Amino acid sequence: MGQKVLSRRIRFGSVSVACVVLLGAMFLAGGPATASALTGGVSPTVFGNLADLNGDGVVNGADDSSAFFGDTSIINGALDCDAWAASNDGAAGSGVIDGSDDCTLIGYDGTADGVTIGVVDGQFATADGFAIPDGWPLPKVFNAIDPSNPSVVASDFAWSTIAGKVDANGDGTITGDDCSVGVVGVENVLGQTCGFSPAPPASSNGLVDVNGDALITASDTCVSGCFLGHNVTLGFVQAQGPGIGPAGPAGPAGVSGRTTVSHTSPSNSRAKSVSAICPAGKKVLGGGFALHGRVGVVRSLVVRASLPTSARAWTVAVLEGRSTLGVWSVTAKAVCAIA
Repeated sequence: MGQKVLSRRIRFGSVSVACVVLLGAMFLAGGPATASALTGGVSPTVFGNLADLNGDGVVNGADDSSAFFGDTSIINGALDCDAWAASNDGAAGSGVIDGSDDCTLIGYDGTADGVTIGVVDGQFATADGFAIPDGWPLPKVFNAIDPSNPSVVASDFAWSTIAGKVDANGDGTITGDDCSVGVVGVENVLGQTCGFSPAPPASSNGLVDVNGDALITASDTCVSGCFLGHNVTLGFVQAQGPGIGPAGPAGPAGVSGRTTVSHTSPSNSRAKSVSAICPAGKKVLGGGFALHGRVGVVRSLVVRASLPTSARAWTVAVLEGRSTLGVWSVTAKAVCAIA
């Protein structure tokens, strides 16, 4: 999670046009964490297709983060991913958000192929082909090669905490290397070996320096959800925030055997209709699509339908809004389960 100004980055996410926390590794070098300190993943929430980092429900100039996904920064809530050559690339961008910031993130969501997030002009635009609604939380783990793997350690990017301390380098432990500068606005994650002045004590490794003074004091507390929607108490990330209450009782059993299937059309310049079919014994719960081709070609396409056409099928129909000589294809996706 984080940045490398004091010269370490740290692990987190990606895009196209995977959280097992190692509980055995939990330890604190200093005093105990607060009673409601969080052990688990954290991520921003999307509002207006931008990432709300400081948890206030509004995205503006305060929602900046240096090296949030690998070396890629978030600027005013938008992803500076113009240097990405593949999904979850994590390369540093140009420092400017513009029309070249198109990329793809692949995150863990419990399905075999994960969730594919399309970033367009730096904005978090689609998830598995559907427009992202306000209040949608980004995944906590991103893994392009193995999207069904929830492990923080194996991920491309994953921000997580262990007893309230931030595992900024994603190795499943809290050490002096767990540091990040400007992870949310002026907030830092402190680490002994990262060049902070004065050097923090070992007990501060992984703690959130809310006011950016490289010290942990009473000022490093917030009840506004300032760290990715979570409150902070004396540098420890809390399980709650303004929009995050205590866990409720377990609900009734739901669907089972959930899986995602897909089918891709041939690549040519003709109108296409393609269906993803659920396995026998399962019903379609939802679906979506992905368009493939050169950016200019894809932007000319019109999706005429994306809907269930039977109890087991999700069908997508696409044609060219304007004539193009480029070739393109479409993938239909269906979410299936025993229901």
